[in-house]
Amino acid sequence: MVSNNCTTKIDRPSERARDFRSNEVNPSTLSLKFVCNTPLGALVTGPKKKREDKYCKDIILADQDPTLDQDPLRVSYVRSIPKAQLYKGVLLACLFVHPSILMEMDDFEARDDDVFIITYPKS
Repeated sequence: MVSNNCTTKIDRPSERARDFRSNEVNPSTLSLKFVCNTPLGALVTGPKKKREDKYCKDIILADQDPTLDQDPLRVSYVRSIPKAQLYKGVLLACLFVHPSILMEMDDFEARDDDVFIITYPKS
């Protein structure tokens, strides 16, 4: 089962909301581009591997998707998620997804006995 591993530190709801509204990067969170493209990010994920770099290059900001304007409902949903990213058509609604998770998504095949627990963000 593929999990969406989000990491964020929540100090107070008002501070978190202020960070999302202003689109500023909260220093206590890591973006995927930071982890994939900086030497400091390599300290978090370990040494870069060529196959992981391939996955990082396929990630774009979701609001810059060229096909986004085709569906008005999708436009409003994507723009309501702060710093959402898109990987091969899959919306990543958090700031940090480790490249190993993306590698697993390429090989993932749903089976009849799989159970998915899906929830809507509560905040």
